[in-house]
Amino acid sequence: MKLPTPVPWKMLSSEDMLLCLQDGKLSPPPPEDFAFILQRFCKERNPIHVLHLHAYMMKNGLETDASSGNHLVSMLSKIGRLTEAQSIFDGLDLRDEMSWSSLITGYVKENIFQKALALYEEMDMNVPVCMSSVTLVALLKASAKLKDPEKGFKIHLVASKSGLLEIDPFVGTTLVDMYAKCGFLDEAQKVLYILRVRDVVSWTALISGYAEYGHGKKAIDCFEKMQLESISPNVVTYICLLKACTSIGDLTKGEEIHAEAHRNGMLERHSFLGSALVDMYAKCGSIALAQQMFDKILVRDTVSWTAMITGYYKHQSFDDTLQFLEQMLMEGVVPSVAIFVCSMKACGRIRATLKGQIIHILIESQGLLERDPVVGSTLVSMYAECDSLSKAEDVFDKLLVRDTVSWTALIEGYNEQGHVEEALNLFEQMHVEGIFPDASSFTCIIKSCIGNSNKGHMILVEIIEHGLLKENLSLCNTLVKIYLKHRLFSEAHQVFGKISVRDVILWSTLIAGYTEHGHGDEAIDGFRRMQCEGLCPNIVTFMHGLKASGCVGKRRKVCEIHSQIEVQGLIKEDHVIGNILIDVYTKCGLFDIARMTIDKMCVRNVVSWTTLMTGYVEHGYDECALNCFEEMQFEGHYPSAFTFTCVVKACGNIGATSKGQQMHADIERGGLLDTDLYVGDALMDMYLKCGFLPEAYQVFCRFPVWDVVSWNTLVAGCVEYDFCENVIEYLNQMQDEGISPNAFTYVCCLKACGKKGFIKSGQEMHTNIERKGLLEKDSFVGSALVDMYAKCGLLIEAQQVFDNLQVQDVVSWTTLISGYTEKGHSDQALRCFEDMQLEGFLPNSITFICSLKACGVVGDIDKGQKIHEEIERQELIKIENAIGSNVVAMYAKFGLLSLAEDVFERIPVQDGFAWGALIGGYVECGYNEEALEYFETMEQLKFILPTFSTLICCLKACGSIQATDSGQKIHAKIEKQGFLKKDIAIGNALLDMYVKCGCLAEADKLFDDLPDRDIISWNTLIVGYASHGHNKEAIIYFELMRSKGVCADVITLTFILKACHDIGATDKEQAIVAEIEEMGYLERDHYLGDSLINILVKKNSLLLAQQIFDILPVRDAVLWTSLIAGYTQHGYDEIALKYFEQMQHEGVSPIPATLVHCLRACSQIGAANKGREIHGEVERRGLSGRDLVGNTLIDMYAKCGSLTMAQQVFDQLLVTDVVSWTALMTGYAHLGVSQSVFDSFERMLGLGIKPDQVTFIVLLNACSRVGLFTKSQMYFESMTCLFGISPSLKHYSCVVDLLGRAGQMEKAITSAKTSPMCPNLVLWDALLSACRNSGCIENGNEVFERVMCLSQHDASADYIRHGDSKVVC
Repeated sequence: MKLPTPVPWKMLSSEDMLLCLQDGKLSPPPPEDFAFILQRFCKERNPIHVLHLHAYMMKNGLETDASSGNHLVSMLSKIGRLTEAQSIFDGLDLRDEMSWSSLITGYVKENIFQKALALYEEMDMNVPVCMSSVTLVALLKASAKLKDPEKGFKIHLVASKSGLLEIDPFVGTTLVDMYAKCGFLDEAQKVLYILRVRDVVSWTALISGYAEYGHGKKAIDCFEKMQLESISPNVVTYICLLKACTSIGDLTKGEEIHAEAHRNGMLERHSFLGSALVDMYAKCGSIALAQQMFDKILVRDTVSWTAMITGYYKHQSFDDTLQFLEQMLMEGVVPSVAIFVCSMKACGRIRATLKGQIIHILIESQGLLERDPVVGSTLVSMYAECDSLSKAEDVFDKLLVRDTVSWTALIEGYNEQGHVEEALNLFEQMHVEGIFPDASSFTCIIKSCIGNSNKGHMILVEIIEHGLLKENLSLCNTLVKIYLKHRLFSEAHQVFGKISVRDVILWSTLIAGYTEHGHGDEAIDGFRRMQCEGLCPNIVTFMHGLKASGCVGKRRKVCEIHSQIEVQGLIKEDHVIGNILIDVYTKCGLFDIARMTIDKMCVRNVVSWTTLMTGYVEHGYDECALNCFEEMQFEGHYPSAFTFTCVVKACGNIGATSKGQQMHADIERGGLLDTDLYVGDALMDMYLKCGFLPEAYQVFCRFPVWDVVSWNTLVAGCVEYDFCENVIEYLNQMQDEGISPNAFTYVCCLKACGKKGFIKSGQEMHTNIERKGLLEKDSFVGSALVDMYAKCGLLIEAQQVFDNLQVQDVVSWTTLISGYTEKGHSDQALRCFEDMQLEGFLPNSITFICSLKACGVVGDIDKGQKIHEEIERQELIKIENAIGSNVVAMYAKFGLLSLAEDVFERIPVQDGFAWGALIGGYVECGYNEEALEYFETMEQLKFILPTFSTLICCLKACGSIQATDSGQKIHAKIEKQGFLKKDIAIGNALLDMYVKCGCLAEADKLFDDLPDRDIISWNTLIVGYASHGHNKEAIIYFELMRSKGVCADVITLTFILKACHDIGATDKEQAIVAEIEEMGYLERDHYLGDSLINILVKKNSLLLAQQIFDILPVRDAVLWTSLIAGYTQHGYDEIALKYFEQMQHEGVSPIPATLVHCLRACSQIGAANKGREIHGEVERRGLSGRDLVGNTLIDMYAKCGSLTMAQQVFDQLLVTDVVSWTALMTGYAHLGVSQSVFDSFERMLGLGIKPDQVTFIVLLNACSRVGLFTKSQMYFESMTCLFGISPSLKHYSCVVDLLGRAGQMEKAITSAKTSPMCPNLVLWDALLSACRNSGCIENGNEVFERVMCLSQHDASADYIRHGDSKVVC
């Protein structure tokens, strides 16, 4: 081509320009034309043209020219020839903004971000170049990719100073994106808000940042603000929003975004949005909606298939995962690596070895095993999980690159299959091959070392030496979790202590581990220490902190954590933590706060309501649970299976059968009976508890499977609710159906036999059990046999079964100890307890409880304290509330109330049983007012529901002190809680309380309202009427009782006989006695006669007692003694001695108690000769050395005036106590030998024997007789000061009498007025006698007036008004 000269360069095409430049005959273009050529080529970015131009410039030495070289750098950068561009750039002496910017932009375009930023740093340090917006955008993108906010911040400053941030929206948008991707979301938001123009890209950049860093709620809020500015979202916005919904699990919002995207036509234009929707639905838990969306996608690519398959895998639908893989392959879509990985993991989970092998073939056909180490490692892991360790090794051996992941996969496989040694060997081999273990490897191998402390310690040392504990918090967290899971607390602490910087996740792991193993106090301490380190708890920490506080009953700590949660607004954001709060508050009994919590929750679901209802039911507030159920239904929540189980249980607890039947119908409609066995069990339990056995059996018949488990459920329910007669029938029916009973079946059936005394059936089962060899296979069966024989009273057989057990464990020992305790053989129970410990068995909580009860029965305080010491050593009171309650009950039974209180205060959760033990102890010891005060304190706590035994004790206390108001309050509480329907003992205790308080009308009304009445109910009312003199009413109720078919017992007969006797109903009385004789009651029941006589004697009905005695077929020494004691106690001493003679005449040998009562009769009537005769009998039988008999002899001789004999008997006593000394002193005092009284007292003190109240009465009387006022004052003061004895009324009367005898009437009157017993008629009567004896008329008138005033309230003072009125005259 012929070109004119000069060449018109600007008019040529690029190709012609190159031809001209390459033509050596033409002169080079002038600088201005060459500049034009460079600009043209730079703008076109044609790689071939640029390379040819580069060659021309190299040939002509134009590379180093400042203008040409900078243009060449720009051109080469834009076509991606960065190495050449960098080389030319380095050779330039003068670099302009274009070459810097183009090279930086080129590096960013090729993802060489580090080089781009390094170039920027070099430019910033050496050359003051003003950058363009394109360069700034490129640098900001590099900072974002490298997550280098420091560099980004510098570029931000440059953009601000240059004004580009305000001028160019792209710079602002990229800056928002950079901060968002680096996690500096507040900075990103600030930049966004200062932009003059905010478009969809800038808003989407911020939304993306929030979604990426898990702030889904803020992402959605940001989207709503964007819409307020009338900016329409693009497809990227929608994808980011779907990711935000996924991060917070907000399915509802996701559906809204789906609907909006559909309205805007985004789904039709952008198929990948469908894949994002599939992913969102799958991850938000709605796999069905994900499936629907997937089905609507017209063109399903690898992305959409990956979203669906990974979704199924994450929902543990492993079969569906593999089915979708097959469908994908059939449609000709090539699986991604992610799909292969998920599919292999699914095969491993369900051990689908064959499908795994097919996937293996597909992977090898695509060459992925060589290209992707993740695929190889997953394949190894899959075969290991499928128990194909040999294939796992084959794959492992074929891997071109065996990295840490593949080694760990193989080690994990051996570890999971229990091949610990092989796993450890592989770990060693891994070291040999130079592969350094990572955190996962160490985590895996530590599991292998559980039980091998030396190896575990070596690996832990290796971890520490390589600094992994400092570098890898995830490893530390996992190690702590593993150690805590296996209860290796010291190792967990060692790892935890090595970490210098501990984050909230690590603390949460530690707190969670302690909580899960019941170490609540340690968990709370960890929570406190974490906050002391300045860390703010996350949701997980709060959850476990709450659980730990609830576990140990730290209610204040629960409230403290709750307030922190409120401050952070977590209850509104997360309903899970709200549900945990409800659960903890209900477990602590704080139902008001639990109710307030659920009311404050923005989102209440079925779990929230069910949690509250469960708490109510567990604490006995069943009505409240049913009310909550109605509220839940009103809000539109459909009950879950667990909800129905809870509500049905509540119905059973309060006998709400109609409501329960309604629940049954709802359950049937929902088809739950066919799918959920727990619901069926609850229904069956409810019907059994309400006494509807046929309905329970119908539910059982609806069970989808009749196997041994379902039969066991029915049998166990019958045993628990006392349908024991049907248990044997069901056992036979079960065997007729061809189902063989297992160990649990026999355990339940044996329990039924023990409850009802079915000895024959129990023995037959024993034979079957031995034939099947179950005694050797299951220790629980042996324990159940021991229990059955013990409960049937066959303790010898129980001991034999126990002795023959091949394995005697703590359960069988405890069963035997419990049997002995329940049957009153507490001594034997304690011996078994000692033997068990000698055999090396550690007692469990039930063993301790039985042993404590046994100590209480036999009165062995020393043994009880030793058991308590062992309990304290094991810190069981902190763990087991029941043990603490029983220790309290034991000390209370011994009257050691201060010790009982001390133990009570240390029980972590003072529940109804603990309070009941303490209150019961106070009632037992007669401190009724204090018991009721404790009950009021317990009531104020509100969250504690009293047990039945507590209520019965409190009613007993009310009856004892006639506290009618308190009794009526308790009655109201019982009515409110529906307890009368639950336990007949409660109704009987209420009846007894009203009777003892004299409220017979209320007792009568209550009796009519009782749902059930037993013999105790009838007796309580009959005894009440009879005791208050309403004998006719008592007889009417007796007749009514008999008409109802209720058989009378000894109490009924005793009181009715007395009632007939008191009103002179002789015919009725004789008829009852005749009936007793005719019906043979006394012949069948020897104890009936003894009990009748004892009760009649105590009621002073001696003639009736005599009648019963006369008709008894067999009269032993105990019966004779009961009758003799009755006559003696009521002053009929001569008749008592007459019956003693008759007893001897009939050849019945007296027991020691008989002799004691006869000696007392002799002392009361001064029958010294008869006393000597009985003394002879005592001597012949060698009883004189016994305390009681010897003391009674001393008393008899002393009162008969035979002090020599009294002294002689005293000297022969093996052991002298305060009673024998006092009896001797009484004799001396009776004869006026006061000095001997005082001498004897001094000798008694010299022997270390402490005096009692009676001793001081004798001393004060002795002083009074001889007028020793000073000595009497000394004795009176020493009572309290030296011996801690509180003076009684008799002591004050002695002092008043002594002062009167001494003529010191003023002091006597002052003493009477200032005594604690004042005003008291007996005391003022003693004072009146003193006035009479001293002739003090003036004081006598004053005293007489006081006596007359007091006597108006006491009928016993009639003798004073008649006998002592002469004093006034």
